[in-house]
Amino acid sequence: MEKQSLLINVNGTLSSQVESYHIDLIADIANSECNIEKISFDRIYDILTGHILVSGKWNQIAILETNLAKFIENNSVNIDISKIKTKSKDNITSSDDVGYIPYEININNIDETGIINKIVDFLAFQSIEIVALQASVYESEYKSKLIKLKVKVKVSGDLNISSLKEQFDIMCYDESFDATFKVQSLLS
Repeated sequence: MEKQSLLINVNGTLSSQVESYHIDLIADIANSECNIEKISFDRIYDILTGHILVSGKWNQIAILETNLAKFIENNSVNIDISKIKTKSKDNITSSDDVGYIPYEININNIDETGIINKIVDFLAFQSIEIVALQASVYESEYKSKLIKLKVKVKVSGDLNISSLKEQFDIMCYDESFDATFKVQSLLS
């Protein structure tokens, strides 16, 4: 039987009655016998938001969709479900990720308006695809507002990596960014 996949995007306001709806949601996924392939939840003020990629046989996915409809009725959360097609590892063609190198950019800096935009513009100008982007602002022990930015990208093996890294270093120097641009570790 062919494996099916769903991408579940969920967000809801936390309250004293709803402290951890994501725990119940994960239990519903387990009860439908679907597999969680990737999951990410973040709390932003009083909103809990997350993304869950699940897979299973068509009948397991059907059970999960029924359970999710009931879950939405019983909880004050927004859930958006997308059916997606996944490729097996045996089905990779030359137009997929072959020939790309995974890189990771990390920036720790004083928070200023436009930092994320400057990095995204640099990558777009270089025709580098962003795979994932995470950013958070926090207060340091010295009461400064700092930003931590992590960007995962796909760099074409055809690009001159030394030249790319040099241009990145120059941009970071000009902008006073404390940043690294390195090959992504398999463990990260």
